[in-house]
Amino acid sequence: MSGSNTEAEKITGLLMQHHDTLVRYAISLLGSEQDARDVVQEASIHLMRKAADYDEDKPFVPWACRFTYYEVLKYREKNRRMPQLLDDDMLEILATEQADRLQRDERSEALGFCLAELPSADQQLLELKYHQELDANELCEQSGMSRRSLFRHLQDLRESLYACIKNREISTV
Repeated sequence: MSGSNTEAEKITGLLMQHHDTLVRYAISLLGSEQDARDVVQEASIHLMRKAADYDEDKPFVPWACRFTYYEVLKYREKNRRMPQLLDDDMLEILATEQADRLQRDERSEALGFCLAELPSADQQLLELKYHQELDANELCEQSGMSRRSLFRHLQDLRESLYACIKNREISTV
């Protein structure tokens, strides 16, 4: 199988995984679900053509949102006669904020998934540290770990969660 087929397959999987997110993004910019679906379909075609340009080390959604935004602009240009709720400058601001929000939402969802995959003892430790905000002495007492072991373990957990979130951002269905 050639490299371009593999790249196209990855993009296809990512588009399937994030289709609803891209439609919500387009709706937020256009106000119409049907128009948004048409725009996302056009953006998907361009994303497939540019599959080789996708950097797998970066999240897919912001990259795909950028293509969708350009398709929104083309759609607005073709339909200039229709009333526009926002001028182009405001649309760009909204587009950037929406793409950022969608990425945060996806990361938050990924974090929830990754936390659920941890052993219950680690989940409890993170709960004590970040939600109950126990200090280091209290955490050592609760966990039965030395201060050094506790800090090392917390660092390992943070790195593990980061890797899990990153993996979910770039994974296919």
